[in-house]
Amino acid sequence: MKVVCLAITLLSCILSYGQVDSLPAAPKALVFSFVEQMPQFPGGEKELMKFLQQNIHYPQSAIDKNISGKVVTRFVVNEDGSVSDEQVLRHVDTAMDAEAIRVLKLLPKFLPGKQQGKAVKVYYNLPMVFKLAAPDTAKKEVVEEKAKRDPYYDGALALVKKDQYLDAEHLSILSILLFPKDYLGYEILGDCDVKLDWNDDAFKSYSKAKELGSPNTHASFKELTDSVRSALKSNDSDRVYTFVSQPPQFPGGDDALMKFIAQNIKYPTYEKDHNISGSVLLRCVIDIDGSVKNVVVGRGVTAGLDDEAVRVVKLLPKFKPGYQNGMPVRVYFNLPVRFKNGSSESFDVNSLMAQIQRDSYYRNAYALTQQGRIKDALDLLALAALKNPGEYLYYELMALCEANLGKKKETCDDYFKAKELGSPYASFFLNKICK
Repeated sequence: MKVVCLAITLLSCILSYGQVDSLPAAPKALVFSFVEQMPQFPGGEKELMKFLQQNIHYPQSAIDKNISGKVVTRFVVNEDGSVSDEQVLRHVDTAMDAEAIRVLKLLPKFLPGKQQGKAVKVYYNLPMVFKLAAPDTAKKEVVEEKAKRDPYYDGALALVKKDQYLDAEHLSILSILLFPKDYLGYEILGDCDVKLDWNDDAFKSYSKAKELGSPNTHASFKELTDSVRSALKSNDSDRVYTFVSQPPQFPGGDDALMKFIAQNIKYPTYEKDHNISGSVLLRCVIDIDGSVKNVVVGRGVTAGLDDEAVRVVKLLPKFKPGYQNGMPVRVYFNLPVRFKNGSSESFDVNSLMAQIQRDSYYRNAYALTQQGRIKDALDLLALAALKNPGEYLYYELMALCEANLGKKKETCDDYFKAKELGSPYASFFLNKICK
C-alpha cells in the first residue's frame, strides 16, 4: 500500500546587503520582486508549513495515475497583507495545480513587505512538492534504533520528523565533526538534502555513508535516483531553476561582464542632471543555449534608470548555460546594476550565491541569516572556520551577520579581511557600506 507523502519546500534566497541610495517613492501599481523587508506569514515559515500541511490534499486522480512533482506557485502580497493574483508558474498536473491554487486562496493575511519603511505589493513564490513514495520501514527502524545511542543523531531525527530540515542538517554536521567515521551523520544529512531538493549534495552524503559501511543507503540511492529521473522526465522547456550544480557563466567571467556593462551603459540625462542614483536589480533567464531572455526589473529606481539597465542587459551575448544533473537547463540570473554620479558598476549576485551553495556550512549559515537567526548562523560559521580556515566566504558571511546586528565597524573589518583573502565581491560592499 502506498504512503502519500507531501513535502512543502519554501524558497527564500534574497541577498540584502545595505540599502539602495536615493530611491524615489514606488509607483502605486508597482509589484516588487525583492524588497528590504519581505512579506512574512504570521508566525514565520514554520507556521506557513503547518498551515499548508493541514489544508492541502493530494488529489486522488494524481494518486491513481502515480503522478508526483513540484508545483511552483506565485501570488501577490498586497499592502494590507492580503493575498491576490494566485497563479501557477510551473505546471505538473491539472488536479495538483488546482489544489495548490485552492489552498493559496485560503491563506490568511501576511505581514506586508516594506520598501523604505512603506508597505508595498510584493510577489511571493511558493513551491509545493507532491511525492508518492513506498515506505522504507527497514531503513527507518535501523536508523532510529542506532540514533537513540547518541543525542545528536536522536535530535536530528526528531527535527526531520518536524520538517525542520535546516536545523537537522546543523545537528548532523556537528555529529560528523564529533564522529567522522560513523555513517549515520552522513545518512541523515543525505535525507535532509533530499527533502530540501539538493540532490547533488544528497548523492555525496549517501556516497560517504555507503563508504563508511551503511547498510541502508542502497534504498536511499534508489529512491533518489528514481526521483531525479522522474524530475528530468517530467521537466519541460518551461521549468526555470533558481540554483543549479553548475551556474551560468558570462564569457570571460565576472570581470568581463562588468566591463561589458560599463562600456555599453549610458547614464540617462534626467537622472544624471538631478543626481539620482541607486541600484536597479534585474532578473533574467539564461536559456539552455545561453541566450538572455525575460529581462524584468525586480527592484527599480526610476523609469529612466530601469529602462537603461534593461536595455543593456538585453544586449548581452550568450552565456555558458547552467547545468543540472549533467544537462543544460534554464536558470534565473539576478544582476544588480548600480548607478552613481554618472557612472555605473555591477555586482553578480548569482556568482556569490553559487559559491555559498557549494558548502553546507555556508549554505545553512546563509539560510539562518534569512530567517533572522543570527546567533545560530554565527555558531555555524564558527564551525566553518575550523573546517575551512582562511576562506574569504567565512568573512563575507560574518560581515552579513554583523550588518544584521547593526555593527558597522565589525562589518567593514570583515569585508576588508575577505578582500585580503581574495574575495572578488568584498570591494563592492566596502564601497557601498563602508565609505
